[in-house]
Amino acid sequence: VIGRDGKPVVDTEKKDSFEMSFLPDDPSPEWARYVTALQQCTMPYCTKYEYAANYVGAWGLSSPTNLQHYPPGGGYKTFHTERRDRTEPGASRHLVFMTYLTDVEDAGGTEFYHQNCVIRPRKGLTLIWPADWTFMHRGIASPTQEKRIMTGWFNFS
Repeated sequence: VIGRDGKPVVDTEKKDSFEMSFLPDDPSPEWARYVTALQQCTMPYCTKYEYAANYVGAWGLSSPTNLQHYPPGGGYKTFHTERRDRTEPGASRHLVFMTYLTDVEDAGGTEFYHQNCVIRPRKGLTLIWPADWTFMHRGIASPTQEKRIMTGWFNFS
């Protein structure tokens, strides 16, 4: 992202990516297919974690979903959470989703701090997790391969 004065807004030491967003009501057929596939992943998650679905307020897709491309060496390199304080857009986030659009065979992956695990990107694999600090995570950059993901949030209505 480049600011109006031509200076970078994003610190590429922390996050190095190219992004585009899809609004929840995007009319493209590709977006509709993705939302259908995402619903097929979300239903079993909500069955397994029934409190995430049934004992909280109404929630759904209400904010943009991001298509992100990380070049070799790129990624969201610092541990972060999807809800840090009471300001928007993060304050109303309930669940996070991320779908890998590419396989990555070497060091690239997603590391979850408190779970002490690294998920290797496999095309089509969708992860869903709570937006809070208990799921601090970061991208591990691949030195040789690009990674593409779709990522976004289910927000409280």
